This record gives sequence, structure tokens and C-alpha cells, in this order.
Amino acid sequence: MPRSYAITWREACGLQYSGRLELEPDHIRLEGGSPAAGGARHVPYSDIGRVRMARPGAERLDDRQTLIVERLAGDDLRIAAVGEPGALTEIAERLAHRTSRRI
Repeated sequence: MPRSYAITWREACGLQYSGRLELEPDHIRLEGGSPAAGGARHVPYSDIGRVRMARPGAERLDDRQTLIVERLAGDDLRIAAVGEPGALTEIAERLAHRTSRRI
């Protein structure tokens, strides 16, 4: 069973969700909800163009350390870990390994 991480993520359209992230063998699985709508998203590793840490300022979610997953289709995801020090770094390293992309 894949490890689950508590996260908040924001879609390119601006909708923000809280929930969990799991790194499956061939995709990222994001599950969560918000007051406006529930969210579930599968992002194949083959659709990821780049993984990088957000710069301080507007790129961050709620001014927290944020991982930006740049998709080849242009739909960036912004991901911030909730309550687990080091979780975002672990996610970034595992994603970089699975996608063969540098952080």
C-alpha cells in the first residue's frame, strides 16, 4: 500500500483542496475536498514536465513551503504538506525519482 501524505493542493483554476496524496506505481493520486466541491485527481508521471519548490511569495500556498508540479499540459499543481515536517521534501524527492526530473 502506498504511503499517504496529508496535503493541501491548488489546481491551476484556483480551486484549493485539503486531503491526501499517494504516490502510486504510475501516477499521483490526490483525494480531498473543500466546502465548494470534492476533489479526486490522478496525475500520470508521464504527464509531469518538471517538479520544483516554489519561490517565496505568490507561488506559495498560504505562505507555506510549496511544491509545484508542472504538467506537460500546462496545468500546474501546487502542493503543501500539512503537519509533517519533511514530508514535502520526501514527496519532491520521490516524484523526481519516479519522473526522472530534477527538483
